[in-house]
Amino acid sequence: MSDDECKEVSFTPGPWFLDDDGQWFAVCANNHCVAHVHAPTLSSVDRALADATLIAAAPDMYAALEYVLAELGERGPDDPLYIATQRVRAAINRVGQRRT
Repeated sequence: MSDDECKEVSFTPGPWFLDDDGQWFAVCANNHCVAHVHAPTLSSVDRALADATLIAAAPDMYAALEYVLAELGERGPDDPLYIATQRVRAAINRVGQRRT
């Protein structure tokens, strides 16, 4: 990763875990709630749980992507892994993007 692509991330450190009451799912870390996911109907509980589980896995996935990118190093456009490294880099860079 180039110096201009490296940035300090400021999300709550993991591990993140789930707490739920059946229709509300809280993603928490260190006595801090990171996100709430609500299942408005009983038929949407499975999807809400899947969404909350994905959110809870975010710090681990971020760390894994950083590791993969460091291991792959820089790749040129002729390299078969070039597109994969570009996608990993784009996913990592999304973490630092802010909504305007």
